[in-house]
This record gives sequence, C-alpha cells and structure tokens, in this order.
Amino acid sequence: MIGMKGFEKAYPIELSGGMQRRVSIARAFVHEPSIVLMDEPFTGVDELTKEALQHELGTMIRNLGATAMLVTHDIEEAVFLSNRIFVMSRRPGKIVEEVPVNLPADRDPSMRSDLAFFDAAKKVREKLLAMHAMSVELEAGSLRG
Repeated sequence: MIGMKGFEKAYPIELSGGMQRRVSIARAFVHEPSIVLMDEPFTGVDELTKEALQHELGTMIRNLGATAMLVTHDIEEAVFLSNRIFVMSRRPGKIVEEVPVNLPADRDPSMRSDLAFFDAAKKVREKLLAMHAMSVELEAGSLRG
C-alpha cells in the first residue's frame, strides 16, 4: 500500500489519519468482495497520495470485477472512479440526477487533464449547482411563507 513503508509493525494508534484510511481500504479488499461500499475513503489523505490511491482503488475494483458504491463530496474523485454518478438531494437524501461517466474503463491519473474528464466533471458540477439553487429557492420560500 502506498506510503506505508516502515509502518508494517505499527499499531493502529501509531498511524496518521491518512495511514489509517489506507489500512481500512486494504482491509475492505482482503476477502475479495463482490461489492464494496465506501464512505469518503480518502479523507485525511494529501492530494497527490489521494490521486495515487484512487488509481489503485480503481485498479483493484476492476481486477476483482467488483461493484463499488462510493459516497463522496469530491467531484473529480467521483468522475475518476465511477461509471455512473448519482447526485443526491439534501435531507432527506434522495437521488435527483444520474450522470453517466463515459470515460475508458482503464483509467490512470494522466486522464485528469483530458478534456473528456473536465467535461464529465463539469456536467456533475452543473447538476449540483442546479440542485443547490433549487434547494435555496425552496428554503427561501418556506421562510417567507
């Protein structure tokens, strides 16, 4: 696992938050699951390590032939790791949009600078902005009413 050299015999309490995240990701794949559920798996990890781990995670999921469901607030992470992105509303959380990601299945960090990647991220951002504007209008209306 990336960034763990020298900590092979360390106790969990001796690991940084980012290292603990890496261990939890590795633990999720020990039994070669067919479905992987992850909630903000890269919190506490620096940007470059996060990108490397995202690539590693995508490769592991593809190699296993597993299905993964990832909850994230990071648009680029969602685009890099997904074939489909579901945009959810605020409370109560409901799926309000599905955004297909039409990028090659075998993804590597260099694709983050491709126009197709930017276009996919832009589509997700536009859906989020539209949903946010709608919820602000609804909240403003309920305050006036």
